[in-house]
Amino acid sequence: MQLFTLICVLFLLLCISSGSSEAYRHYRQVLSGNQQGVCRYGGRLECCYGWKKNNKGQCEPQCEHGCKHGECVGLNKCKCFPGYTGKTCNQDLNECGLKPRPCEHRCMNTHGSYKCYCLNGYMLMPDGSCANSRTCSLAHCQYGCEEVEGEIRCLCPSAGLQLGQDERTCVDIDECITGKNLCPYNRQCVNTFGSYYCKCQDGYDLKYLNGKYDCQDVDECAAGTHKCSHHAVCVNTRGSYKCRCKSGFRGNGFECSAKPFYQRSWDGDKGSADDFINAIPDSQMRPEILGGRLSNEDIKNAIPETVATPPPRIR
Repeated sequence: MQLFTLICVLFLLLCISSGSSEAYRHYRQVLSGNQQGVCRYGGRLECCYGWKKNNKGQCEPQCEHGCKHGECVGLNKCKCFPGYTGKTCNQDLNECGLKPRPCEHRCMNTHGSYKCYCLNGYMLMPDGSCANSRTCSLAHCQYGCEEVEGEIRCLCPSAGLQLGQDERTCVDIDECITGKNLCPYNRQCVNTFGSYYCKCQDGYDLKYLNGKYDCQDVDECAAGTHKCSHHAVCVNTRGSYKCRCKSGFRGNGFECSAKPFYQRSWDGDKGSADDFINAIPDSQMRPEILGGRLSNEDIKNAIPETVATPPPRIR
């Protein structure tokens, strides 16, 4: 009896272990080639939870709120591009507040980067440190100096700065106004002190591709951010989109209304079958008439006939 009980217990444990192993394989993530986000569900391979198959047939992670300056690497998980931070990578990273500081003396945060400056009497070095310079101190230069053939000349630490009228302090150059910026056609120049950055035009989004930033067209139709009517078709264009009313509707695409099918003059003129009608309310039209599939019987039934009241009987 005891031997029989022991055999039953061992068999039960074996079944539980086998079931657990099967359950583990049921939800286990696997690698199919070089693809990520592929899970095994029984005997088939599908995209894991939080991943969706794109138009190339590959599983890609889904981030509900998007990644403004980064890329989606998992379910609602963004990997930010250099110089940006935040859950959706929508915040500029203030490198000047990091520890250790990237600059020895003065640090100025810029959009997606930073710049270093030195105090009076020091010269900025390539690593962000500042070297003491007696000659610069005597010349009262704002940011540093150089000695050329025995003559001391003040310097500005950035190409976006130039010496002012006193030849000692540096003033900003507005690259956006002077046309000295190198922003491409799909970016807008934004001036900063000592520099500038290129902001994507409306309809474009900044992406980090092949080791550099570039503005990519936003497909408002695929993203569902368009404002087309429910009775219109969204057509993506470069930097924008267009809305076209569907067949059987008219309007500007943002507002579409059903086309009336027939018009008849009620003041005695003869109507034409090619005219449109506004007199018949939609509630009295059959769906096939509104859809444009007309027949003589449809038109006859769509227009309510006047019911004549018989004269009273004379007794």
